[in-house]
Formats: sequence, structure tokens, C-alpha cells
Amino acid sequence: MGLLGLTGATGETGAMGPTGLQGDKGDKGDKGDVGETGATGSQGLMGLLGLTGATGETGAMGPMGLQGDKGDKGDKGDVGETGATGSQGLMGLLGLTGATGETGAMGPMGPVGLKGDTGAQGAAGAVGPAGATGAVGATGAIGATGATGAAASTSVTVVTVSGTGSNTSATATCPAGRVAVAGGFTITESSQNAVSSSKPVPTTGVPTGWTVTQSKAANASAFTVYVTCIQ
Repeated sequence: MGLLGLTGATGETGAMGPTGLQGDKGDKGDKGDVGETGATGSQGLMGLLGLTGATGETGAMGPMGLQGDKGDKGDKGDVGETGATGSQGLMGLLGLTGATGETGAMGPMGPVGLKGDTGAQGAAGAVGPAGATGAVGATGAIGATGATGAAASTSVTVVTVSGTGSNTSATATCPAGRVAVAGGFTITESSQNAVSSSKPVPTTGVPTGWTVTQSKAANASAFTVYVTCIQ
């Protein structure tokens, strides 16, 4: 070991350096794992006792240190309390028209409705076309034999009456108990006259005669009236 040197002279006080900027506080790092116990070192030699040096003046602040490394990610913080209810927001803008939706499925059948009022009578329909001719019907059953009729009359009488030129009409009458069944007339003069009526009398009920009337009294002609009577 060399000899102890003499105490050196006190140096002059150095100039003060500029103030360094304060670095941002780093996030809290995770707790590191406990390191392993180091090996025990060997016993060093005892050094010589040095002389007490004079107290030096306070040195100037050194330059700003370099920015420290980013700290490790801190532990997850606790869940914060529920914030107060916010105020009502402003009305949003009108949304765009949505696409047309698909046709929905048919709903269930509704209940039967109430009976409506009787409607007004409709107009008469047009006459339909004539129907086809029906088939010939079956021959009917033979009817029952009718009662025996009265014997036909074999007594026929013809009565004539002549009309003069001064008469416009004349009547031929059947004998009592006989019925007029036919009648007629004959004009015996040509005077451009005509007969206006030739009919049985009376016209209702059982006829008993025949009457003929000329149409022009001024030009009356001679004529004959006939009536056929039966009993």
C-alpha cells in the first residue's frame, strides 16, 4: 500500500448551472418481485484512516437529468361511481325514409258482421230469351164416358120475312118453342145500298129470331130475311 497523500487545496466555487425542467410524474409501477439473495462477498481489506478534509462550499445545481424511462402499467383502478343524469339532449335530425316493409301475413278471420239493412228493390231485369220447346207430354189417361146426351132435333123450320123499300130493317121470328140457329138475307133490288147488321135476336140468352138492318134509309131496297129454327 502507498503512502497517504497530503490534503489538497480547496477549489473555487463553480458557477451555478441552469434550472432543469421538472419531469412528468410517471405512472405507478407494479410491485416488483422479491429478488434472490445474493451470494456473500469476501471480506475486504481495511483501509487507512484518512485525514478530515475541510468543508467545501455548496456546489452549484447540476444540469437537468435525462428523462426517466416510462414506468410499468399500473394496477386497474376501482370502478367509478355512477355519474349524475345528464340533461335532455337536443332533438335529432329527421331520419331518412325507411325501405318499404314486406307484406305482413294475413290476419285471422274477423267475427261475423251484423246483418245489413234490406237493400232497395233492384230494377226489373231484361226479358230473358225464349226457352226451348218442351218435350211432348205423355198421353193422358182416357177420360170417363160422358152422360148420354139428349136426342138430336130432327124438326127444322125456316121462316122468311120480306122487307119493303120503305123499311130499313126486318126480323124473321121462329114459331113458339123453337130456337134460332142460323139466319141470313137477300136484297131483291139494286139500289147501291148495303146491310149494316145481320144478327140473332135477342143477342143474349136463347135466340128466337133473326134481324137484318140496311145502312142507308134514303136508298132502302126490298130484301128478304131468313131464320132457321129447330125444336
